[in-house]
Amino acid sequence: MATREALETLKQIEALRLHGLAQGWPVPRIAEAIVDQFGVSLPKAYRLAHDWSRPEAIERILATYTADSLRAPRLTTQRLCEWEHHPDIRPGEDYLDRLCRVYQTRRDLLGYGRDYTPAEHLPDVYAGMPRAATGEEADANRKQFLRGGAVTGLAVLLDQAGRAAVRLSGKLGASNLGAVTVKQLELRVAGFMQDFGFRPLDQLFSPILAQYEAVESLLDGPQSLSQRRQLYRIAGQLSVMLGAIAFDLGDYPTAYAHQLTAWQLARQIEDHDLTAFVRMEQSTAALWAGDYRAALDYAQDGQRYATGARSAQLAVRCEARAYARLGDRPNALDALQRAERAMPSQRVIVDPGAGWWAFSSAASQLYTGITLLWLDDPQQAQEHSQQAITAYATQPPALQYPANQAQARITMATCLVDQGQPEEGIRLATETVGVGLESMRANLLQAHEFLAALPLRHRNLPAALDFADHVHTLEPSTHA
Repeated sequence: MATREALETLKQIEALRLHGLAQGWPVPRIAEAIVDQFGVSLPKAYRLAHDWSRPEAIERILATYTADSLRAPRLTTQRLCEWEHHPDIRPGEDYLDRLCRVYQTRRDLLGYGRDYTPAEHLPDVYAGMPRAATGEEADANRKQFLRGGAVTGLAVLLDQAGRAAVRLSGKLGASNLGAVTVKQLELRVAGFMQDFGFRPLDQLFSPILAQYEAVESLLDGPQSLSQRRQLYRIAGQLSVMLGAIAFDLGDYPTAYAHQLTAWQLARQIEDHDLTAFVRMEQSTAALWAGDYRAALDYAQDGQRYATGARSAQLAVRCEARAYARLGDRPNALDALQRAERAMPSQRVIVDPGAGWWAFSSAASQLYTGITLLWLDDPQQAQEHSQQAITAYATQPPALQYPANQAQARITMATCLVDQGQPEEGIRLATETVGVGLESMRANLLQAHEFLAALPLRHRNLPAALDFADHVHTLEPSTHA
């Protein structure tokens, strides 16, 4: 976790970056100023000059593989951090080329190698950028332009400018959809949101994908600015759902691609709640894929965008889970305390279709339970998991989420095993078969952890063998 001093330095760097932009500085000059004033490495300075967090920089690096129709490698924020802080650890040739590509610079300007071009042949680093004219020069340029206009016919130029204004005004009102269409799309997305956790993934995937492609097709045509923003938001929400389904089906590359698209759309329209939610989805995917450091980075970055109490406490609970997986008990417990303080007083949401933050006390108990289990505190984890099961049963039907209830039961079953009650744990785990176990990739991974926790003499019990066989049959063939 960043110290107060480090956060203050980042604020000062951001102020310098904004000052540079206001002065018209290009990125290389901003990066050079950051190095001069704060002593950071060139790779880090270029990242900060672009105003990117490490997860954002990695997303852009990996996106170059997608653009090249190549399978993206496993690049972590820890690796990027090492490149930025350890001069003796440098990226390989392929990574270095892609760093230059996303930072839009040369490798020598990133600190890797030297440019031996003779000084007399060395072009200006900022070649192509016109020198700003002084006040007198600018005034002279304006007079020269007006004199030239009089010779060639200033009236003709003004007439062309007038016609261009009329054409642009007409385009502002052009649109290939109406208000009813946008409202219909929003209602469909809300319906998909409510179906999550209830309908089988194969039934959800087809209609969501069809809606996604319809929105993509609409974006090829003209819309007003407000309509286009609405379409971007709808496309981002659909991308989140497609990413979640792809992940639960075991297709990690497709899940990552949809999450990245959702992130780009959310940032494009500055929808901070959607941006935060995408970060939580990325954190969750990284967590269950075993990249705990990335899960932590995504969760912490998501807190920058969380504007409401629910989104904030969800982001912090994702942080707690990542710390627990990393074995950092003090920070995990601190995150749980911060999440509890951020939990809104309204514990039940009566309108799950109103937004993305249908995150109730039941889900809070679920996240807390699994975090405590990973911190080797099965007794407290069992208590919170039981509270999650009870809370889900009292929620409105649209918020009962069988998949989440199954996750709470598997967590509780593992707690029982850890406390010397394997038979009771097996009984509880088998209750999830057909009622939520199959709906989430996370549930299958937890089921494997439950089976691994069973004592050897209990793994051969008929109920345990049947449960293990069922879990193995659910493993997706596309798992990578």
